[in-house]
Amino acid sequence: MEIEVTAMQQIISNVFEDMLQLPVDSSPSESSFDGRAIIASICISGRSEKQIVVEVPSVSATLIGATMFDVAMDAVEPTEIEDAVGEIANMIGGNVKGILPEDAQLSLPNVDHCEKGSSPASGAETTWDFAVSGQPVRVRWQEFDN
Repeated sequence: MEIEVTAMQQIISNVFEDMLQLPVDSSPSESSFDGRAIIASICISGRSEKQIVVEVPSVSATLIGATMFDVAMDAVEPTEIEDAVGEIANMIGGNVKGILPEDAQLSLPNVDHCEKGSSPASGAETTWDFAVSGQPVRVRWQEFDN
């Protein structure tokens, strides 16, 4: 089942604007995804395997971590940044799981670092690029055949 674009946009908006009070602009940020990024993924298993991937460049990840832990950008610890990006994936994944018509299980988030962004999935994929407080964030919805 592919998730509706408007549903995912609303979920993304709810997570960033309502939970973190960070404004979301649905048009992509002028900043790029080149360079170091933090990627958090969470799997939703049920009738088919699905995955939510949240990809954020370092500056975006630092903003998210500082906001979530209510500390200055230069005071947020690397583990807090990873925890915050993982929690964003978890919140988005939990909201998506809640609108799926099937019984599904949600995995724990997996957080990793990479140099040039994540690779596209081998199954169906939809990508949303947007800006959070002017910083780029990418969310991918991936479906895999069982």
